[in-house]
Amino acid sequence: MLLLASSFVTASAEVSIEPEVVELGAKQLFSVQVVSEREQPTNGIKIYIPQGVTNVRTFAKDRWNNVSEQDDEGNVSSIEWSGRTFIPSGQAEEFQFLAEVPDGAGTIEWEVEQNYLDNYVLSYGVDVEGDDVEILDPIKTQVSDIVNAENNNESGFPGFVGWLALGLSALALFFAFRNGSKANQNAASGAAKIDETPKEVKKKITKKKVPAKKPASKKTIKKVSTKAKKK
Repeated sequence: MLLLASSFVTASAEVSIEPEVVELGAKQLFSVQVVSEREQPTNGIKIYIPQGVTNVRTFAKDRWNNVSEQDDEGNVSSIEWSGRTFIPSGQAEEFQFLAEVPDGAGTIEWEVEQNYLDNYVLSYGVDVEGDDVEILDPIKTQVSDIVNAENNNESGFPGFVGWLALGLSALALFFAFRNGSKANQNAASGAAKIDETPKEVKKKITKKKVPAKKPASKKTIKKVSTKAKKK
């Protein structure tokens, strides 16, 4: 039931219903995970629909019979999968259904029966009579204003999602700045290398000396002048 105070024993659960938190008035797809932890296989699972949960729709599942019961007002009061197959020991199976949750904040408490092949019953909040019955707490789903709860707390500061978004944004800016600085440094070093090449060439050119022509020797000059006199 909705907002029902529980006084049942808490133990290792073999059935879970996801999600654990839904938004106010949401039309939600619920997934029921069933695990067979005993030596005997599970041959049936029954979920009692709490008051305030409406518009329930079930999904046919291969090799399982699906039966829905209704109350006097025509609302689905329970869903049961059983019959033609079972969940072997140590294995799990998933069942699904659609439902619309209340538009007010609160807690939905799902009452569930998990039936084993040897008539053992694992009951979640259901008062079942018998010798082979273990009763656990009902399975709970929280109904709340998820958007406001995640992004704002009572003090008006950003909630977890808000702080996470801010942190990721700051991290992205840091890496962008660092990558930009590295790119500028690489560009500057590349430009410096380009500018250095002509300077080195120039230095080599200026340092290279062209050998000067040697003046004619005195002996050569005398021979030329002697021949001129003879003529």
